Amino acid sequence: YTGVLLAASNRALWAGTFLLPPLFVASSTSTGVAMLIIYALIGTAVSKGNWTKYKLFIKQLTGSTEWTIPSRTVGRLIEAESAIILIELVVLVAYATWLGTSAMAGALEALNLLTVRALAAPFWIGVVLLALLVPLWLDILHRGKELQRKEVWRSVIVSSACVMLGGLILRAVIVVGGQV
Repeated sequence: YTGVLLAASNRALWAGTFLLPPLFVASSTSTGVAMLIIYALIGTAVSKGNWTKYKLFIKQLTGSTEWTIPSRTVGRLIEAESAIILIELVVLVAYATWLGTSAMAGALEALNLLTVRALAAPFWIGVVLLALLVPLWLDILHRGKELQRKEVWRSVIVSSACVMLGGLILRAVIVVGGQV
């Protein structure tokens, strides 16, 4: 498991904190829920529509062409995604705070690497904005609205795609940042 392995190393960005494994767990949970949301929405749309070639693909994946997820279930997944993003945001802020206040050699330099130097753009745009703030804002914006409306459906897909891409960027920033 990457978070535990990195936390056990002696690199300033990774070492000496118990917060890295929970950050990776929160991130992987949010990306997993995002994938479930995308799969549920697309699977339901294909199942209800007249998309023969896509129905064959769904059948190969699931063993059935009638694969729909109730809107209420998808709505709960979206609520869970929002809650997990908030947890991830809290853990990320705690991790950055730890880096900034730690007496460990190189911790402050590691924080600067993430926030103002070489990895600042991927960190702020890819992790903070793309993985956390944009999806959270979109989820809150369309909370309780009907998923059958195209603009809501698209917004939820975009939100979940942002979470997945941002989760990948988070892992890249943390792993690469510890090697710089």
